[in-house]
Amino acid sequence: MSLKDKIKKEVELQEKEKVDWAEVKREWLDSIDSLYELLRNWFSDYEREKLLAFNISEKHLNEEYIGSYNAKLLHINFANGKEIIVEPVGRLIIGAVGRFDIYAKGFKTDKFYIIRYRDDDSVFSWHIVNRTQGRIVSPLTKEILEKTFEEWLS
Repeated sequence: MSLKDKIKKEVELQEKEKVDWAEVKREWLDSIDSLYELLRNWFSDYEREKLLAFNISEKHLNEEYIGSYNAKLLHINFANGKEIIVEPVGRLIIGAVGRFDIYAKGFKTDKFYIIRYRDDDSVFSWHIVNRTQGRIVSPLTKEILEKTFEEWLS
């Protein structure tokens, strides 16, 4: 193979491997909405009974490659006046494809992480990481969140 052919082949390979960062950002923003919809569905009975309300605010993020964007924060406001916040941290996370912090307002140091993973078949799943107990990683479930919220609200 000549030098020209080798360079052309490498350029073609690089073109194929280029990441569409606008698409990565769009998919990340969609996943934020997807997580919030999941949480709303899980706690819809609480919302119907007026035990909590969901509110959205925005946060400005800036990530390498993705650039600058606004992301939604989810505020879970409980009838007893307490609040839990689900806050997107970023899409470009080592070993994962997105991270959120979840914490009781005023207690950000006791936060958990919600991590989004993608398996080899490109199937996404949500997990929760308890930082205070040696970084235990568990699939995200309504039951785990209820227990966590119960601890935070007591």
